[in-house]
Amino acid sequence: MQNLKAKIEDCIKTFCSNYTVTEVTCSSLNNIGAGVYVITDGKNVLTGYSNNLENRLSRICRGDLRINQITRLFMANFENIAPNLSRETSVNNRLIMLREEISKLVNSLSIIIVKCPSMNLRELHKKLTKCLSTNQSIPQTQ
Repeated sequence: MQNLKAKIEDCIKTFCSNYTVTEVTCSSLNNIGAGVYVITDGKNVLTGYSNNLENRLSRICRGDLRINQITRLFMANFENIAPNLSRETSVNNRLIMLREEISKLVNSLSIIIVKCPSMNLRELHKKLTKCLSTNQSIPQTQ
C-alpha cells in the first residue's frame, strides 16, 4: 500500500503542484467531498472519480455489484471463487457463498483518495490512470 501511495504521489507531482493523497478505510468515509479514488486488493488497481466520494466509496465498501469496479475486482479474482461455487448444488447456498466471497474481497480493499483543486476530476482521473498504468508494477485493471 505504501508503495502504491508513493507511486501515486510520484505521478501526481508531474501535473499538479497543490495536491493531497489520503489513505482511507471503509469506516472513515466522512466529509470526503469530490476527488479521484484508487482502490486495490493487493493485485489489481482500479481508479474512478466522483463528486460525492463518500456515497461512491460506501457503495464500493458494501460490495454493490452495480459499481463496475466491484464487478471488475470480482471477475479478476473469479478463479479463486468459481471452484467453491461449482461444488455447491443449492442456489441459495451459492448466493450465500457469493455474498461471503464479495464481503471478503471488499474487506481486503485499500483505498486512496487523490485531490488536485486546480484540475477538474475527469482530467485528474485520466492523467493519474495513464501515469499509474505506465509506471506501476501492480497490474492495472481499467
